Amino acid sequence: MWQSLEIATVTTMGADNPARSLADAAGSRRALVWVSFVVLGFVALFFRWFYVQHLNSSTHVQDWGHAYLVLPFSGYLVWQKRDAIARTAVETFWPGLAPTLLGIASYFFCVVGIKNHMLQGLSIVLTIFGLCLLLLGPRMMRLLFVPIAFLCLGITVSEIIMITLTFPLQLLASQGGYVGLALIGALGGFTADVSGNTITVIGSSGFTFPLNIAEACSGMRMVVAFAALGAATAVLSTTIWWQRVVLVLLAPVVAIFLNILRVIALGLLSFIDTKLASGEAHTFIGTVLLIPGLFIYLGIVWLLHKAQAPPADRLPRPTRSAVPWTPGGAAWIVVVLVLAGSAAGMKAGLHYSKVYLQKKPIYAEDNRALRAIPTETERWIRVGQDHIESADNLEVLGTDNYLTRTYREKSPGKGNERRAVILHIAYYTGMIDTVPHVPDRCMVAAGMDLVGGPWTVRIPMDTSGMLPAQGVPERLAGKVFTTRLSNQWSTAGGGRRVNLPFEFTPSDPLALRVSKFAGKQMGERYAGYFFIANGGWRSSAEDIRLLAFDLQNVYAYYLKVQVDSMDATSPEELGELAGSLLDDLLGEIMTCLPDWVKVENGTWPPDNPRRPKDAK
Repeated sequence: MWQSLEIATVTTMGADNPARSLADAAGSRRALVWVSFVVLGFVALFFRWFYVQHLNSSTHVQDWGHAYLVLPFSGYLVWQKRDAIARTAVETFWPGLAPTLLGIASYFFCVVGIKNHMLQGLSIVLTIFGLCLLLLGPRMMRLLFVPIAFLCLGITVSEIIMITLTFPLQLLASQGGYVGLALIGALGGFTADVSGNTITVIGSSGFTFPLNIAEACSGMRMVVAFAALGAATAVLSTTIWWQRVVLVLLAPVVAIFLNILRVIALGLLSFIDTKLASGEAHTFIGTVLLIPGLFIYLGIVWLLHKAQAPPADRLPRPTRSAVPWTPGGAAWIVVVLVLAGSAAGMKAGLHYSKVYLQKKPIYAEDNRALRAIPTETERWIRVGQDHIESADNLEVLGTDNYLTRTYREKSPGKGNERRAVILHIAYYTGMIDTVPHVPDRCMVAAGMDLVGGPWTVRIPMDTSGMLPAQGVPERLAGKVFTTRLSNQWSTAGGGRRVNLPFEFTPSDPLALRVSKFAGKQMGERYAGYFFIANGGWRSSAEDIRLLAFDLQNVYAYYLKVQVDSMDATSPEELGELAGSLLDDLLGEIMTCLPDWVKVENGTWPPDNPRRPKDAK
């Protein structure tokens, strides 16, 4: 009775007391104003990250499209606890200023220091945690911790981490898909073959269709999406901590199983229409698998509840009036000033320092494509036709400016045989935030085993015709040389001289990163690569992004140069073959790239911010 009277009294005070109603309305308006100031300052500070995350999610829907749902789900978790939140007193907790400032400082460092989108996102989550702790207090954080932590699942994971973790899982999924298709094929009259991550379905009439080609070296799809689904199920379905941990840890297992189902479905659909196993239909099928994924998680929850049922829900507490909340005061003023000042200071600092976070694409002056390099040179000639990638493969490759061509020696070389090499070059420009495709991953995905290396070997080249470049910036003095294009074989204007990669000099040759591979059907071969980026070169995939993403440059590009051969018997011999081929083709390749000396001098491209004021 007393409890009912108390509820009635509280309700009456809110409804019949005009002064109280007016005070509540004024408090609501005040709260709205202060919260708006904080939100605007937060968005102004981190807007660039949200924009980049949107690009990642919209262009890679199958992998990161779930990020759009993470924030609404976190909001739903908060809404679920609305009664408890209303009963919890709000207090200023000044130690929360420390994680707030640490999150902002970490974000700055990850923008201009190591330049990592994933770490930037984690810094933002840390900032949110600090803000809530500072403005709402530790009691409220007990209710908000899980919704805030869930936001981490909406951050695009660094590609190098995703590939490292999911590439082995993709191999397991491919093997599982092969077994499933082989079993069904025994009844349906078709067979399947697997090589690495590539499965080929073979019909009784001789029809063949390769699966998984487009994603063969990219790792398994939707692992983070399944982890997010598992985490959401864990939060909503159980209050027992170990059951929640089990549901999240089972995400890779669920992802492998559903990817096996996806491969089997694509293989069967390929008999109906090959278009159903590629392009948008391929992506749609992968997304639909989230539905059975949810039912799998619900089944796991049922089993876990059999092992230990969650405690019975407590009787609902009587409805009480919310604890008065009046935002404002020193803490709110400090937060608004810190957010607004950090946003303005970061923008001004980047502008004053001439730092460019968003890179513009840049191309050769005549927009010359890599396929334009000559098919015949003094010592080499093309064999067959250039390899053309499918539309799905191009999406994964990330560029349509590429060349895959086989060259053979015109004259017998070592062992009195005309050796052959495969040259693969691919050009990337604009936002350099990807992991280059390298043989160590792609050839393993194609079914070969990595049996040796990597080794770094020098590329022996004829440097007698190299001359120092003229008119180079002071910092490049003595580091840029030129070579002369062949009058007979060049397709870019024979006789003229072109700049070579920076720091490639007669005394400091280029180098290949070489590995050895072996396969049952493909034999043994050596494959090596190096990169040219923003005028310079590197032989390591780990170093190329640092070179290409120089904050002082508004433009960015990199070119992968890969050479592999079944005729090479050692890493050094592959280096010799690469040197002979590049003696004839390196100058031609450089004509397909922007002349970085002109970029540094401001004379190319026309919108270069370094362009001299008196230039026409």
